[in-house]
Amino acid sequence: MIPETLFPFLHALAENNNKAWLDENRFLYLHQEKQLKHCYQYLMNGLNEQDKIERFKIFRINRDIRFSKNKSPYNKHRSVRFIRSGADRRGSYYLR
Repeated sequence: MIPETLFPFLHALAENNNKAWLDENRFLYLHQEKQLKHCYQYLMNGLNEQDKIERFKIFRINRDIRFSKNKSPYNKHRSVRFIRSGADRRGSYYLR
């Protein structure tokens, strides 16, 4: 389910962590983002067999660099949070 090109893309991003490189590879990034959404939807359906998941949130690839010494603009990983439904169900699932 995870796109085959995701890990080579993330390795290349780690070596070229700048806006110019990502702009050149924006089409590949957006294509992988679409495939990851399908993968996360599949995982959410699987989690719903044992739990009640309301929705998922995909974290942005952009980093918050305001207070960081590392000024690399992009994360070298992808992550998602699966939010449980209902006020009585606290907690969530996080995948990185």
